Amino acid sequence: MSLKSIDDISQDEKAKIKNFMLNTDMRQYVREFLAQRLGYKQGISKPSIEIPQPTILQPPPDGSHAFQITILSARSFLRFLNPDPSSKLVLDLNIAGRRFRTKPAEADADPLITDVIKFNTNQDFDTISKTGKATLCAVVLAGDASGVYASGSFEWRTALISPNNFAIQLYDPRGDADGVVNIRIEVSPSMCTQDDIDDVFNSETQKNFSIIAPITSRLIPTPYHALRFCSLLTHGNFAVSATAKIVPDQREENNERECILRRSFSIHSLLASRSGTPQEICFLLCSLLCGFGMNAFVSGREVITFHEQNKAFSWDSITGKKVPILNLEPRIMIGLNTKLEPATQKLTTAIDDPRIWRRADLPHYAPPITLSQCNKIDIERIENELKRKICLERRQKVTSFDRNLENALRPLLFSSENQKLNNGNDSWKPHVQYSIAHLIPKFSTFRMETMCVGSVNENAIFFTIRDKWAEMLNSNSEKFALVVGSFPYAEDVCATWVMLGNIVMLK
Repeated sequence: MSLKSIDDISQDEKAKIKNFMLNTDMRQYVREFLAQRLGYKQGISKPSIEIPQPTILQPPPDGSHAFQITILSARSFLRFLNPDPSSKLVLDLNIAGRRFRTKPAEADADPLITDVIKFNTNQDFDTISKTGKATLCAVVLAGDASGVYASGSFEWRTALISPNNFAIQLYDPRGDADGVVNIRIEVSPSMCTQDDIDDVFNSETQKNFSIIAPITSRLIPTPYHALRFCSLLTHGNFAVSATAKIVPDQREENNERECILRRSFSIHSLLASRSGTPQEICFLLCSLLCGFGMNAFVSGREVITFHEQNKAFSWDSITGKKVPILNLEPRIMIGLNTKLEPATQKLTTAIDDPRIWRRADLPHYAPPITLSQCNKIDIERIENELKRKICLERRQKVTSFDRNLENALRPLLFSSENQKLNNGNDSWKPHVQYSIAHLIPKFSTFRMETMCVGSVNENAIFFTIRDKWAEMLNSNSEKFALVVGSFPYAEDVCATWVMLGNIVMLK
C-alpha cells in the first residue's frame, strides 16, 4: 500500500484530520487500535509473576496506643534440681495496670517459654509513665496448688527504648538471683514518635511505694464479694521445692533437703499464686476495700474500716465475716499512704483527730494491678463425672439419681452462697421443702448434706465427698440427688457448692 504525499491531500481531508485530532483522545484511540489489531486485551496486562502486596498495619482506635510484648526466652532457674514432669511454669506479668499470663511450660532449669502479648491502651504516655515499675512473677503450677518460684521488677520504659533484647533478673525470696527472662517491648510507630518515647523515659517515676494499692474490678462488684474472694484463697505459708512441688514452708530437716524457698510477698505475687498468710491476704482485702473508696486499714490479721456516725467494722479474711467493733483497742494500723498510731488510751473512730490518732504519710502507693477473669467452667461435666465416681464407689449397690429432686434442690445453691456474702436468703427453703414433699415416697425421709469446696477439680471434690460423707455413700439407699454449682470470682478462684442427699426408708 502506497502512502499519499502531503501535496495529494485535499483541503477537505486536511480539515477532517485536524477535526479528528482535536476531538479524539489519542491515547485511548491507540489502546483500542492495538487491542483490535494485535489481539491484546484493553488496558495494561498483569505480569505473570504475582508481586506480594505490602501489609499495612492498621492503627488502633483513635487516642489509643498499641503495645506488643514478646517473651523471647527464660533460663537459669537454678533451684530446679529434678523437677516433676507434671509441674508447669508460667510467667505472670503486671505492666501499666494490665495483667497477662503466658502459656504453661514444663518446669525446668531452662523452660521453653515463648509468647507474644498484644494490648491497646487509651492512656497517654504521660499517664502510663506514672504507673511505676512493671513486675514479673514465675509461678509453679502443681495440680491444684500454685506458688511463686521467683519474682522481679523492671523499668518497662528502659525495655521500650532498648534496641536489643531486655533481660529481667528474677530473685528468689531470699534475695538471690534465680532466673532470667528475655523480653522485647514495642509500640506501634504510627501512634507515637521517638520524642514521645524519650519524654516518657525522662519523666519522673514513683520509685518508693507502699504495699497497699487500690484495686477496682467488675469481677468484684461489692465489698462483700471482696471479703468472700479473700476467704476462698488458700491460707497458709507455702513454698516451691526443688522438685517443683508446692509444700508447707516449715523449717524441718526433710524440707531443708529439698531446698525450700520462702515466698516473698507483694499483691502481685499473692494473686499469681492464689495463696498467702492471713496477714498477707489482709493487705489484699484492704486494697480491694480501698478500691471501693472505703477508709480501710490493716491491723494484725484483720482489716478495720471506719464509717460515719462513729462506726467501725472488723473484716476477717479467714472466716469471711464482718462484725462491728464496739471498743477500739490501742493498735497500729496501715492504710493507703497512711500509718495511724494511737495518741491516747481512749480511742474513737475519729481518725482525722490528731489528739486521738497520730497520722504519718507513707510513700506513694504501689503500681496498679488488675484482676484476671476466671476460665470457663463446665459444671455439667463436673456433676456427671462426680455421679460416675459415686457409682463406681458403690459398684456393688444399686445407685440412681433422681432428676426431679435435683431440679428442686438447685435454688438452694444460690441461697447458700448468698448467706456467705452476708446477704442471707432463706426465701427458697420453704419452696424447696414444698417441692420435694411429693417426690419422697411414703414411710421415707430425705437426708441432705451441703459443703463448699474451693476447687473445680472433680477428683479433689470427690475425695472430699468420700471423706466427709462416707456414711451416706456406704448406706443401702438406692436413690440419690447430687447438685453442683460453681460461683466464679477472679484469678480462677471459685466457690463450688456440692449438695448430696439420699432417700432413707423409715423403720
